[in-house]
Amino acid sequence: MSNDIWIYGEHSNGRLAENTRDILSKASSMGRTSLILLGREADRVVDEACEAGASEIIVDADPRYDEYLAEPHARTLYRLIDQGTPPRILLFTFDPPSRDIASRLASKLGTGALSNVLDVSEEDGLTVAAVQWGWSYTAKCRLKGKNPHILLIRQGAFSDHSLKMANANNVGGITRYISMFEPDETFPRVIRSTVERKPGPTLTNARLVIAGGRGMGSADNFRLIEELVAMLDGAIGTTRAAVDAGWRPYTEQIGQTGASIRPDVYIACGISGAVHHMKGVRGSKSIIAINKDPDAPIMRMADVGIVGDAVELLRLLREKLQERLGR
Repeated sequence: MSNDIWIYGEHSNGRLAENTRDILSKASSMGRTSLILLGREADRVVDEACEAGASEIIVDADPRYDEYLAEPHARTLYRLIDQGTPPRILLFTFDPPSRDIASRLASKLGTGALSNVLDVSEEDGLTVAAVQWGWSYTAKCRLKGKNPHILLIRQGAFSDHSLKMANANNVGGITRYISMFEPDETFPRVIRSTVERKPGPTLTNARLVIAGGRGMGSADNFRLIEELVAMLDGAIGTTRAAVDAGWRPYTEQIGQTGASIRPDVYIACGISGAVHHMKGVRGSKSIIAINKDPDAPIMRMADVGIVGDAVELLRLLREKLQERLGR
């Protein structure tokens, strides 16, 4: 039975996804790792994968992976497992594309997939810690049964893991190229897709995130945040309440049913700090809260709390920045 650890590697624009890199670093400290890279540009991230600690990189550069559909990815992973010795663990990031692929693969293998994983250890056998019931508690689970155990790792769970320690524990850098599809093999295909492109960093990779909630008062007042993030090279976020009110799109929602972020600075404007929202900002290095209510829950969690009207303070901040930037 194999003790190997496989990681499904997410990548774009010639770079590994940050969470994939974190997962690879953690896994490399536990044993021999194989990183699976699929798609036309997979070869561009091989060197980075070696630096991040991969013992082996498996590359299939077939362009049929490029238009994202879960089935080709799941089919290839199933064939790799079926044709050889199954790994002990197969790790995915916990995001929508990987959740889709992992669930399909688990169905093909007749096994399960454990989501929201925060830690993996060799303590008393293979043990994982996973979030349950929307962060109500963390369950410690001992894994048994047939390989592979499919785990989806929550963003930021392994972000503090040392790359130096990870690299010290693996033999490093064997690349294997494969081709898993027949030339005439068919899949569902995308007829049409529309990609919304916005300038600046994305919500999940921005170093600064400014978010507005119901306390912003109206959809028009969010223009203040749009102007500020444009000046400061940040990203705009929001709450479920603001999305439900029709003020902002769901793609900007932060929290249990939205994005999980980990910026250097998170500025929450008119946000009370409901539990389901705060679950998405736990990875922030510093939280600044602006709220009229000094007793709002977010004030207890913030590093800096400012009592006042968020819209008025944002207008003042905009004026000061425009003066400093000469605009």
